[in-house]
Amino acid sequence: ENPANREYIGICKENALRLKGMSDDMFSYFLVFGKKGSISENVEKQGVEALKHIISERVYLLEENGYSFVWEGDIPDASVMVDTMFTNRVIDNIFSNIGKYATPGSTVIIRFDSNGKQLSVAFENEIRRDCSDAESNHIGLKTCSRIMEQMGGNFEAESDGERFCAK
Repeated sequence: ENPANREYIGICKENALRLKGMSDDMFSYFLVFGKKGSISENVEKQGVEALKHIISERVYLLEENGYSFVWEGDIPDASVMVDTMFTNRVIDNIFSNIGKYATPGSTVIIRFDSNGKQLSVAFENEIRRDCSDAESNHIGLKTCSRIMEQMGGNFEAESDGERFCAK
């Protein structure tokens, strides 16, 4: 295979993924913010192990791009009430942000915590230095917040300028 072709294919793939991400963000925004009421009618009981599986699929994809992941905290043997489709959307948005805004090749921390009534999953990463906040429209974070609110949970995102955490 010709190196120039490989480079061209890589650029095409990168652009296609960027367009997909933008269209996914817009779809999510209109789906969640344009909907009357809540998504709670589709909420069902899922084992936390299923949530770990959803996250692990995304971890694998970013590991192929040089990122490493550290899992912290015990994953409780419990169930959570979630809408699977919208939970996937939240996880997709978080991992999309990691791919766009985390320092390439850095370590991402995934932290599980439970107080017996609520499960908390946090994703923490180092912020790329060559990336400005102007590149982001924050639609993904707003969508995550709205989805979690409609499922009876909450979503927090914070940054100190060097590290970003979505919980």
